[in-house]
Amino acid sequence: MKNSRIFLFSLLVGLNSYHAQTLTLQPDATAGKDAFINSLQPSTVGGTVTDLDALAWTNSGNPSTVRGLIDFDLSQIPTGAVINSATLTLYHNPTSSNSSAKHQSLSGSNEGLISRVISTWDENTVTWNTQPQTTTQNEVIIPQSTSENQDYSLDVTDLIKDMINNPSYSYGFMIRLKTEQYYRSLVFASSDNSNASKHPKLEISYSTNVTGIQEMANSKIIIFPNPTSDYVNINIPEQLLGHVYHIYDNNGKKVKEGILVGKEQKIGIDNFSNGIYTIKVNNETQHSFRILKK
Repeated sequence: MKNSRIFLFSLLVGLNSYHAQTLTLQPDATAGKDAFINSLQPSTVGGTVTDLDALAWTNSGNPSTVRGLIDFDLSQIPTGAVINSATLTLYHNPTSSNSSAKHQSLSGSNEGLISRVISTWDENTVTWNTQPQTTTQNEVIIPQSTSENQDYSLDVTDLIKDMINNPSYSYGFMIRLKTEQYYRSLVFASSDNSNASKHPKLEISYSTNVTGIQEMANSKIIIFPNPTSDYVNINIPEQLLGHVYHIYDNNGKKVKEGILVGKEQKIGIDNFSNGIYTIKVNNETQHSFRILKK
């Protein structure tokens, strides 16, 4: 009896375990949303500019301050997911027409800031005069550059957590200099840049609950082991013999199906990629279970 209890406890813990996944977003000009706003041209829309800069410079002796706006689509992160980490990578733009295509700090540090945007904006209409509001909560420092062509990978975990927790007040990032005094610059590529490898990239690690205890208890079907690496066993009541099972990946694509021919059936999944899969068994009602392939 003791060993049975230990097995049941282990099975239920496994069914309620959390699984870490990574979402990588690096949109192109079509899917991306970013903008270049310039104080020298305060009514000009910069949604198709190939730069995503933070700079203070002059143009024919006229002072100019530039800020960048960028927003990523976070809708792929499931409701209730736990954010483990988030990294924003910004790539130097070697073809920029600004600041001689260099990060520069001629008058002092070019340290920058990444702030959460808290009001709506549209890359097709936003200008310096209509730029959205931001908050200083969990602002991220962009350190002073150590080379003129430096790429940056920045920890934005707390900002992403804020965005997930407060979606009604989260509309991406603003990138600007900490001290907007010319001559200082950070020159990055936007999602409109012709070089796709230079597009801004956001990588988010998050965890989701694999499945729940009640799901198994209600259906009188037992699926184990879970997590697993090469196969799962399905124990079913006699009335389900002859019914069809379907296995779907986390994108909803069917990857396997078969007929339940025994009360305990072993199904191989060793050729599946690691991730979360859903097994569905159909009769008068539908029974659905999630498994973790690791």
